[in-house]
Amino acid sequence: MTTTSLFVAAGAVVAMSTSISGQTLRFPPPSATPFLETIHEASSRLKLLDLAAAPHAGREIRLWDGFGLGGVRLLILRETGSSWRALSAYPVDRASSVPVAQLPDTSDWACRWRAAVDEGLLQLPPYPRRDSTTILVNDGYGAVIEWFDGTRYGISGAGNPGTYGSPDDRQFLRVVDAVLDQVRTPRCSKRK
Repeated sequence: MTTTSLFVAAGAVVAMSTSISGQTLRFPPPSATPFLETIHEASSRLKLLDLAAAPHAGREIRLWDGFGLGGVRLLILRETGSSWRALSAYPVDRASSVPVAQLPDTSDWACRWRAAVDEGLLQLPPYPRRDSTTILVNDGYGAVIEWFDGTRYGISGAGNPGTYGSPDDRQFLRVVDAVLDQVRTPRCSKRK
């Protein structure tokens, strides 16, 4: 059994650890999370509250994906009261600010939360465990997922998870696909 612990003090993540069958592995501080500087800069430009420190009324996922030549897209799934809404902004990694737009209600956003949780969102390690880190990629893909489940905050990031393909990378991509609903048969589209 794998469990991941995230320790937050004064609104900042101070340590993370994962216990695998009784063996505890410590991860570097969040400053080593892939793409964290880009996320902080974009959050500031977009005037987003720090998800780890903000008071919350409900659950939320922030998926930052891209990080290649095409730029970074932000998708936010946010529970507000008894309903969910989705917001998006692109490209968020450029010097200018872009608007955060509410997405039309064409998908069951709560279904995407449940699908991500079912795929292992709350158990993702902060960084994928990999056998090798020496693969050269010219224009890669990366993503960072931040989540708040009503009581706990978590963050997980991976650069080029499809290229490395470790078990953690594959789980990370399944969670990303659940949030984006990019499986062969969309699970969360609303039928008219």
